[in-house]
Amino acid sequence: MTAPILTSIRETRTFMRSTATTVLITFLMLVLEPAVAAAQATPAQPATPAAAATSDDQRFSQTLQKIEEKLQRIQEKIARQQDHANERGELKQLQQALKQLDTIERQSFTKIEQHIKSHNLPAEILDRHQAMLDNYQAEYDALTAEIDAISAANNDADRLTRVQTTLEHLKAKPNKKKQQPFDPNQLPNQSLQANPKNKAKETPEQFTQASYFDSPYPQLAALGDFTFDKLTGANNPAYLAESDEVKLTQAIKDKAAALNHDPVKIYHWVRNNIIWLPSWGGIQSADLTLSAQRGNAMDIASLTIALLRASKIPARYVHGTIDVPADAFMNWTGGFTSIQAAAEYASSGGIPVTTIVSGGKITKVRIEHVWVEAAIDFHPSRGAKNKAADSWASLDASYKQYQHKKGLDAVAISGIDPEQLAQSFVASGTVNETEGWATGFNAQLLKDAQAQAQQKLQTYIQTQMQNPTVGDVIGGAKTIVQEFPMLPSALPNPIVATGARYDKLPVSLQQHIRYSFDKDIEGNMVDPIGFAFAKVNNQKITLSFKPATEADEQTLKSLLPTGEITDLSQLPKSIPSYLIRVIPELKLNGQTVKSGNAMKLGEEVPFVTGVSFAGRGEVQSPRIYNVIAGSYLAVNAIAGNISPNELNQLKTKKVKTRHKSRKTCLEICSVGLLCPTDRA
Repeated sequence: MTAPILTSIRETRTFMRSTATTVLITFLMLVLEPAVAAAQATPAQPATPAAAATSDDQRFSQTLQKIEEKLQRIQEKIARQQDHANERGELKQLQQALKQLDTIERQSFTKIEQHIKSHNLPAEILDRHQAMLDNYQAEYDALTAEIDAISAANNDADRLTRVQTTLEHLKAKPNKKKQQPFDPNQLPNQSLQANPKNKAKETPEQFTQASYFDSPYPQLAALGDFTFDKLTGANNPAYLAESDEVKLTQAIKDKAAALNHDPVKIYHWVRNNIIWLPSWGGIQSADLTLSAQRGNAMDIASLTIALLRASKIPARYVHGTIDVPADAFMNWTGGFTSIQAAAEYASSGGIPVTTIVSGGKITKVRIEHVWVEAAIDFHPSRGAKNKAADSWASLDASYKQYQHKKGLDAVAISGIDPEQLAQSFVASGTVNETEGWATGFNAQLLKDAQAQAQQKLQTYIQTQMQNPTVGDVIGGAKTIVQEFPMLPSALPNPIVATGARYDKLPVSLQQHIRYSFDKDIEGNMVDPIGFAFAKVNNQKITLSFKPATEADEQTLKSLLPTGEITDLSQLPKSIPSYLIRVIPELKLNGQTVKSGNAMKLGEEVPFVTGVSFAGRGEVQSPRIYNVIAGSYLAVNAIAGNISPNELNQLKTKKVKTRHKSRKTCLEICSVGLLCPTDRA
């Protein structure tokens, strides 16, 4: 038998000349400056009847889909022993329509060949074109022969066999893009569960058995003006070095300088200004924690260490177990009124937790914790005069107590019944649970409820409250500030066990994220690249594609208009994507960190992401996102918090881009085109 039917018809019709507009724009950005292209592109005009008309490519694809549907209908009727003469007649009509479209497609092939020759494109490009044309011819002939065989069959048994064979070929080469896989059990915002088996370790031996060891091994060095040569281990250069979590960025250096490189001021500033989050595993860099002013124990320890190291003060992590009184723990974790709920909340974040019962009730909570040791001139000034280090001072800037404010009960004040509102909204539309879709909802119901709530809240605040603060309105927690001229003499909570000390967080205490461009038959990632989450958190990660060779780049450029592009309408509506091969590139802050194999433009790439969590004894199942080769994908890697500094930088960049867009718009207006900003 001939090659599988439609092997190349599918590829040709879906991607030969009808690649998505995003693909074209993406490759324009590869050839030109991305910011300029974005700035000069005016918003798309409403589609005109001509632009909205179905293209030859779309008609070809739709005809193939109709043929498949008709074959399925014939198969069903034969199985039920029903008459299917009408369906066979309609199938022949579709075959005739496909034949007419085939004539148009051959004309397109001829034009493409002329383009290749007129632009003197490399021989390999002409070879690709010829291979596609040959394959298209073979597949078209095979499909036509199959349909003819169905019509010529003299009995239903033979006809059914022919129909099934053709359907198998059609379904083996889908004619439209696959839907993204959806698994309700793998949502990114799923609730975490407490793990009662994840108990806090209570002896140094238990930490050792769990493979937590001191790092680094002793080395000798002399660093900086601050003397610490008499303190065992303090002269190890690792205690002043950078790591995934401890990056001595300009923001860190500036903050350390603003605190006069004073360990007392550094400790108190971090303690009084950084909110503790009950989760486990290093997930933020010190810079992100500084900007967000929130983080878990490891994040806060990383910030403290970074500020100390930026001040040339050796510092290290300490991993151990502490006891916290029940009342203090409830306050610390978020103002709970139930100690059991507070303990489960911390456990759901991955923290190893053990509740200690005395007199029939929980009196304290035992948790694994991370704090800081710094080489300090501790005796007798406790860091107030820091000249020569004599002690490793223990500093826990994570632990604190808060004033909790509940804020206003917006629902009660608004007078809105949430359940009734939800029922009215659902009733206003149509929901098809069987097919999994919904439509036609009345958004005005929600807008009216929002306006009502806003008006009621505003009236309440103006008439019932005097000089309200943001905290009075929305609630929240405010740290009970402590400010002393010296460092604390010890940790605020008893140490049950000290497990290990680290110059940098070990892999087992870091969150990690991995990326790959493929998966095996079991869904596992193939040749992934991995990062400590702190390294990529809030950073710019992109997946884009570049021409695989100079021949591919030359071909792409030949398909784009020459000269300056000032409007999207100048771009071609389609390109022969089978001529071009591209390479996927994963970039971190503009630097390529992983490249894939060459593939055809328009081909689907399974972009796979996997996240592992410290302290929960689990690895999240890899998630797959099907990406069209040639598109541009911004990859989110955000956990814990979003950096206000990054948001401000993006806002500034947006304003600059808008200004440039306005400038370009004025230039376009000067030649008589309509400005986007002048539209009604």
